[in-house]
Amino acid sequence: HEEGRKEFARRRFGEKAKGDLERTNEMAGAYASACAAVGKELGLPCVNLWDQMQAAGSWHSFLCDGLHLSPEGNEFVAEAVASSIKGAYPALEVEPDPYDATVFGNSGTSCQGLEPDGPFHDRIN
Repeated sequence: HEEGRKEFARRRFGEKAKGDLERTNEMAGAYASACAAVGKELGLPCVNLWDQMQAAGSWHSFLCDGLHLSPEGNEFVAEAVASSIKGAYPALEVEPDPYDATVFGNSGTSCQGLEPDGPFHDRIN
């Protein structure tokens, strides 16, 4: 991914491109660790995606261009965030429709910790 980013910088910035990458995997790890430390200091839950992606062993597959999430990366992030919410705030866990577990956001979906502001779209005549 780093060679692709260098080539992009050369095409975009021409002679001004230095060839140095400030967004390396190592720098992303340092940034993620700093964010996790702030969360811990404030007593807030934190999802350290960098650590989790590294532990998965295939972190390249989570990124489509070395920076932006791929479809697999979006799924990975959604699962990590949902798991963190379930662990830190169990009442906010969204339970899928018991009749169609692939559907979120219909009247069968529930969350004990939040009252809906209005009826679900499939309950409106």
